[in-house]
Amino acid sequence: MKRILSIISIMASVAIFSPVLLHAQDVYEDDKNLQEKHEKERIVRYDNTKYNHEGDQFLKVGLDFSIPMRPLNPFDDGHMKIGGLGMLGYHVFITPEISAGADVIFGFNTTIGDNIFNYIPIVITATYHPTVGKFEFPVTLGIGCAWETYNNNTYWPGLLIRPEVGAHYRIADSWSLGLDTSYNFMPQFCKAWGTGEKNIWMQFFNAGITARYFF
Repeated sequence: MKRILSIISIMASVAIFSPVLLHAQDVYEDDKNLQEKHEKERIVRYDNTKYNHEGDQFLKVGLDFSIPMRPLNPFDDGHMKIGGLGMLGYHVFITPEISAGADVIFGFNTTIGDNIFNYIPIVITATYHPTVGKFEFPVTLGIGCAWETYNNNTYWPGLLIRPEVGAHYRIADSWSLGLDTSYNFMPQFCKAWGTGEKNIWMQFFNAGITARYFF
């Protein structure tokens, strides 16, 4: 009788706990499969070209040298010397390939009389981001206004048109580092503003290094 009761007890325990154990095993398998799926997605995101998603944001920091230009002698306008500029920007992806944002630039060039031309533009930008593997080739068009000072004279608001192209390498999921070149067209409409007898058509070629942080 005791043996029969033991057998019945064992069978009842198996009947009761088997579904629980099977459910626990299913939960474990589901968790394992979900973890493997997330790991594969992380690897694909890191190794594939789909780094950027709608709604992603990035900060941009750049340092350039700036060469004054003129049409007949592109890298020497005869009045200004090579200067430099720093840039800080914030941008948002409105599609995986296109971002919009704004840059603040702090630039300077010295003149042949050792005076300094300073300018601080605020530029609204749109950027297209083609990618090849971990390489990115952003193409940007920006337009904005600048606060310009020279020899105790101030010009505001100054127009700035700024096309820019770059080549960047995605060194990590959240960081890229690369080189950018840009062209600044900064006219001063002195006749219209009554600040001079002739208009000034300033042009600069810029090149430098840029770091971007994505989040």
